[in-house]
Amino acid sequence: MKKFLVILMCLVLFCGCNNNEDVSYKTISSNEAEEIINSGKDVIILDVREEIEYTSGHILNAINLPLGDIESDFLSKVTDDKEMTILVYCQSGGRSALASDTLAKMGFTDVINIGGISDWQGEIVK
Repeated sequence: MKKFLVILMCLVLFCGCNNNEDVSYKTISSNEAEEIINSGKDVIILDVREEIEYTSGHILNAINLPLGDIESDFLSKVTDDKEMTILVYCQSGGRSALASDTLAKMGFTDVINIGGISDWQGEIVK
């Protein structure tokens, strides 16, 4: 009986402390992202790299807002439309995943991580 109670308590503690929330953003390839951009759908293309990285080359029409500024500045500088499609990228995909997660936690419902510009096959502007 004691063994059963210990196992039950461990299960309750483990389940109660598990913070693995469902990921509420999608990840797609750069080719799929380019299709969305070229479809004419109204989207925000968000570059979360630092400004110097952005000026060295970015996706056409991308808005630059570094990862560290997402929580404080996104609503005032980009959009407060929680249903807007937001395509997020960085250099290689790490920061874009963090930014996508942050935006999803802020209540944005159509956040799409497109990874890194290093994989981008489309036009890059300076």
